[in-house]
Amino acid sequence: SIGDDSSNNFYAAGYDAVDDTILVASYDKDGTYRWSYNAGGTSDRLYDTAVDTNGNMVAVGYSMTTTSGNVPFPALIVKYTSSGSLVFSRELDDGSSQSWLALAVTTDSSDNIYVAGRTQAQSNNNNDLPFVPKLNNAGAVQWVKKYDHQGQQSQPEGIALDSNGDIIVSGRIHEELPGGSGHSCGMVMKLNKGDGSLIWHKFFKDATDSNGFHTDQFQNVGITPEDDIVTCGWTNYQYAGTYYGVVLKLSGTDGSQIWQRRTNEDDGTKKIAVDSAGKI
Repeated sequence: SIGDDSSNNFYAAGYDAVDDTILVASYDKDGTYRWSYNAGGTSDRLYDTAVDTNGNMVAVGYSMTTTSGNVPFPALIVKYTSSGSLVFSRELDDGSSQSWLALAVTTDSSDNIYVAGRTQAQSNNNNDLPFVPKLNNAGAVQWVKKYDHQGQQSQPEGIALDSNGDIIVSGRIHEELPGGSGHSCGMVMKLNKGDGSLIWHKFFKDATDSNGFHTDQFQNVGITPEDDIVTCGWTNYQYAGTYYGVVLKLSGTDGSQIWQRRTNEDDGTKKIAVDSAGKI
């Protein structure tokens, strides 16, 4: 994953397949190397990155360092300065027998940190379900919310904040189909900025009613200047086994669909961003 600061420096986070550790790095706007570090322990991973107003890089994933490679393992949140110095490394779980995996991160104008991930900790049927915590700029947890969509397995993939500070999460939810098969459809949630309580959630899928595996999902989310929501991912159109990239625009007020577009190629869409003019 990649983030950038006000000077157009780039920050990347992921993992080093050779050393099996997390890897963080920075390059300037011309692609010149600035710094990089191998960090964490064996089998730690980072999946998403955000840059705060001071140019600090925040990245999230999971850590197996303290569990010696075993489960359950905690979510991992790390923060580095723009020059590459570690500010903090935090692990997040609830002490249960289930793992926590952080998958997406964003920050607000006060450099508070918002994370979206999945855990089985709140599930009665061993399904992965979403969690969202808020941390202050020092890494202290302010609140954590877990969401159970009637026991259906669901996973967040993207997170963003609107101009009011409310939290938008995109991802996928698995549902049952007649005949005992299962599928996933795109999921978007809007959460209250104060405590993470659910304002609304919406599920989107092809209108086809055929039995089978649908496997639609949303990957990432952005906010327009009007506070509407854009999200992207892919759809198994008409259950034909061909996956098309899809982009949707939703009302930020109630999540109703404004429009959708589907690519002509057999492919998917992974990331999305909106500029100040509303161009996607």
